[in-house]
Amino acid sequence: MHITQLTEILTSQFALDVELCRFLPGEVDLNAFVSTTDGNRYVCKLYATSTSSDNLDLQDAALAHLALTEPGLAAPVLVSRRSLNIDGEGRVARLLTWVEGVALAHVEPSAALLRSIGRTVARTDQALADVEHVALDRRYWWNMMQCDTLPVPSNAWAADTLQTFCASALPA
Repeated sequence: MHITQLTEILTSQFALDVELCRFLPGEVDLNAFVSTTDGNRYVCKLYATSTSSDNLDLQDAALAHLALTEPGLAAPVLVSRRSLNIDGEGRVARLLTWVEGVALAHVEPSAALLRSIGRTVARTDQALADVEHVALDRRYWWNMMQCDTLPVPSNAWAADTLQTFCASALPA
């Protein structure tokens, strides 16, 4: 997709007067930073056709829950969600508020910064603890709390480390 096509989508589907639109890195989805002539800033996420609507519903529910339970937390807020037909494919586009900041990869992590990140993660974890959703049962290969369902690594050291982690870190 060209940035011009995305800008047209933002104008026609989200009624934005786009001043600047630039792509952001993303693993699967197309992500873009958007600023408008009225000074607002957003992230537009255009999801791959294979993205489960249950997973998007979970993300929406989690963001709404965070906004209610931890309003002071720097978390994006869902502005709008649209189902679109782009080049003959059904896609979902979500517009979220932009959260100012610098990626951790671009700063020297001090002890104070790491403590601040830890406090924010703990607040987020506490706020989301009572969220219930069908998509929470999805397998994520990176989620070490699901380590007992991962295939056993062929490397003996990795297999032993995984087994030790599962035995010591998972709730009984």
